[in-house]
Amino acid sequence: MLTAISGELVSSAISLEDYGRPIDVARLGEASLFLRLSPPTDQGALQTEDIVNTHDIDGKPFLTIVKRAGGHRIRAHGYADFDVDEDRRDILCRPVPGCPESIMAQLFIDRVLPNAVSCPDTPAFHSSVIAHQGKAAMFMGDPGLGKSTLASAGCPPAKWVSDDSAVLRVHPDGIHVHPSYPFARLFGDSLGAVGGEAQERASARNHKWRLRRAVASGPQEVAVIFSLASDGPLRLERKSRRDAVTELARHLYRLDPSDRGALLEELDSLDRIARVVPVYELHYPRRYACLPRVHARVLAELSRAS
Repeated sequence: MLTAISGELVSSAISLEDYGRPIDVARLGEASLFLRLSPPTDQGALQTEDIVNTHDIDGKPFLTIVKRAGGHRIRAHGYADFDVDEDRRDILCRPVPGCPESIMAQLFIDRVLPNAVSCPDTPAFHSSVIAHQGKAAMFMGDPGLGKSTLASAGCPPAKWVSDDSAVLRVHPDGIHVHPSYPFARLFGDSLGAVGGEAQERASARNHKWRLRRAVASGPQEVAVIFSLASDGPLRLERKSRRDAVTELARHLYRLDPSDRGALLEELDSLDRIARVVPVYELHYPRRYACLPRVHARVLAELSRAS
């Protein structure tokens, strides 16, 4: 099975039909990522000295990345291990017994793919993205600040680009983002606030719902980045280039933060983005009734930056 998603052409042993655009299998030679599947196996203990990155949810380990011979292992605790080879192109999924294929697919799209592809020329960010008239606006912020809700509330008139995982291409002529999967994932109260009707649960792992959105066609030029800040009156504050780089770095997917050489190249890439794309700190009232006013301001800034 071949699927186009986030600018990558993925050859997958796991069904990804809910997440990307199916591609004629005759183009297998063009695949940039290969996802294979092993028989189910129990997760063994990890060597703590090999751990290079960790992510917790509610104080419990959710994702652990370890360095191993020939690459890295990304462990989603209780679900699956994903072994990423040194070139970050061949990925083997090792599910635990009973792990549904839908969860393997969701973990691959949301966690494994952005970590695997993120590099100086193709940085991947924890960000929700919308686009209007070919120009994209990115929303970054800590979990719970409303990235998905704020992005989803702007569609329409904006088109959907991505939720949680935004893969950019840094070109001499501009910064572009490729569409990922065609839905937002929202809690029930946010779903009602944006006028959506859920069709299914986003994942068996959480209580979010899928809300399908009209997706932008092809890559979009990133015109403005909004960093979501504390609750308060609606206002925008332009960040300095140095502060913009710091903010971008906070939300960047990193497979191995211990790789110092890669970190130096990463900083250069983030600086290139900050020189081209304005980064604003966005303060807005955390009330659903204010969403139309917030989006009017977002679209105004997007038009101004175009």
